[in-house]
Amino acid sequence: MGHRLSLGLLAVLLSLPAMAQTGNDASGLTGEVRFTTDYLFRGISRSDGRPAVQGRFDYQNENGYYAGILGSSVAHASGLELDYTGGYRHVLTDELQIDLGLDYYTFPGASSQDTLELRLGLDWSGFQVHATRSNDHFGSRSAVNHYRAGYGTELVPNLLFQAHAGLSDADDRIFGDRSRYTYYGASLTAHAMNLDVRLGWSGSSLDRSDCGATTDCDATFLLSISRSL
Repeated sequence: MGHRLSLGLLAVLLSLPAMAQTGNDASGLTGEVRFTTDYLFRGISRSDGRPAVQGRFDYQNENGYYAGILGSSVAHASGLELDYTGGYRHVLTDELQIDLGLDYYTFPGASSQDTLELRLGLDWSGFQVHATRSNDHFGSRSAVNHYRAGYGTELVPNLLFQAHAGLSDADDRIFGDRSRYTYYGASLTAHAMNLDVRLGWSGSSLDRSDCGATTDCDATFLLSISRSL
């Protein structure tokens, strides 16, 4: 079932470049399709360490309001994750902007895992920090505060370096036998011929006992190839 959904998602995304281009000219619509060797969410694999197909569309108007949708194949639930986002970005200075939004993670066929998060972020001269809050974290019935900091810079033309670190802090012990954990990672992304090729590494403070004796929490390298639509 999961493989059929992955192939179906890829077919839909690859059939939409013309529509994305039209929207891009008229209304600020952008799109992307991606193949990745692993789908990591805050340092934990959602694809059991296997490849995933992903795609997204984002819209932003000139007043700072935005909305988007992301789809990805996953190894649990029905094999599909659909995420919706919306919010408002306000430019305070040439180098500083504030971002307030909502993120809604959904799993068709497994709605008990659906999660709504409130997000507040700041972006300053290549540095990004944001905090989110969810009252029922992916069906755990536990509230979670999540914090993430990152930095990105272009080393040379068409070669981007990024690094990040995050902390998830829950009311209960929902991460194995822990109520909190940290994760971190770094990547290089090269752009050429309308393709982005990204090589990254990610790790966390979790071990296999915290992830059901699986390798989902192991430190790992990942490679992704994405194309703008």
